[in-house]
Amino acid sequence: MRPIGIPDEWLDTRALKIALVLCALLATAVRLFLLIVYAHPTNPYLWEFGVVARNLATTGTYALFAPSVPSAYMPPGYPVLIYLFYRVFGIGPVAHVALSAVVFLLELAIPFLVWRIAAHLWDRTTGLVAFLLALFWPHFLLLAGRLNSVSLYVPILIAACGVLFLPRLSLPAKAAICGITLGLYATMRWEAAVYLVPFGYWFLRQSATPARRRLLALALLAATFAVPIVPWLVRNYYVYDRFVLSTQGWRNVVRGHHANATGTARDPWPAGAQAFDEGESAGGTPLPGVELPTNEKHALPMDEIAVDSIHRREALSYIASHPRHEVILALRKFFYFNVADFTHPVDRLWPIWLPSFAALVIGLVFWLRTGTRNLDQQLLWAIYGLQMIIAMAFHVVPRYRMTVVFVPVLFLAAWIASRALPALVTLRDKRAAGTSSQP
Repeated sequence: MRPIGIPDEWLDTRALKIALVLCALLATAVRLFLLIVYAHPTNPYLWEFGVVARNLATTGTYALFAPSVPSAYMPPGYPVLIYLFYRVFGIGPVAHVALSAVVFLLELAIPFLVWRIAAHLWDRTTGLVAFLLALFWPHFLLLAGRLNSVSLYVPILIAACGVLFLPRLSLPAKAAICGITLGLYATMRWEAAVYLVPFGYWFLRQSATPARRRLLALALLAATFAVPIVPWLVRNYYVYDRFVLSTQGWRNVVRGHHANATGTARDPWPAGAQAFDEGESAGGTPLPGVELPTNEKHALPMDEIAVDSIHRREALSYIASHPRHEVILALRKFFYFNVADFTHPVDRLWPIWLPSFAALVIGLVFWLRTGTRNLDQQLLWAIYGLQMIIAMAFHVVPRYRMTVVFVPVLFLAAWIASRALPALVTLRDKRAAGTSSQP
């Protein structure tokens, strides 16, 4: 789909290149400011990830609730990364600054990844528009304000999509690279396994490739996806005498399905007002009658399994016995995910949520009118929809939407490039023609 009225020569002008460089520098400066002021790179708040990394560095045990009791509560990707910096630089400011630099570079990669995907799906103009949008998109800028794993797995997920669109790679090579990329994503977000469905569908639908190579690609996708996860499963089998992916899953389910549940992790505003790093104890919605994982209740590794079982029973029991509240919660979660989390101190601000909501509405309508049969575009919206369903099954927080906000941004860029910009050019030409025809 070529944007009518946007000449190719405009895209190659020196002025445009200079403007793009200046915009990139400005966006980098804004992110750097947010990193220094809010993330405190020499002494950042690292949540449970930092606790696990410290325990791993000091006791040699991947532990959370007690320094020497093995745990499978937190996904291993981010804690292990922090631990590697601790091993090289020691626990302190140097390691934290080095970690901040890596996270910062990954955040800067997001606009460039979005650019390449948009240029493939549509054209160069759309790629440039998507790049400019992503440089200053509020939810992307917010990533710089915390050293969280979100800044790692968002560009990883976008890169997994981008691999599919590399023109010079064979289908099996794409499958292998895409699988290992999604596997890395899975070390930070377990729901990555669900994404194998739309990605696998994409590989199977490559009708220009012989069926044998498509099946080979599908096998490579699954096999390489498992590579980063297998060490974790083997370690957990050794600890728990069973294959355990996580001991956190059912707690996240019960947090979204209980008598006080609001659809998010917080009470309605202003009761939910709190700093980012204060956690549930400082205003999060309490779980009535549910045993919480505390240090005292985790003297042995199997205690985590026991607590996880309690959470499973509580969640399933509440879901089965409160269908009316569950419907209300589902509607709230749908709203919080697609519009804004008005219980969150930052996401509730209109300069943060309004652009993403507008992008979703405009981008979705644009796709429904122009590209529903395009397999590449179907994949992107499938990822967005699956992420929404996963969040609704648990509870909604802004970072779950931030994971897939790149999808509406891409389609907003396509609408701007193929509809808004040509309309502006046409309007400018008409005005110029009208002025020149006057005596």
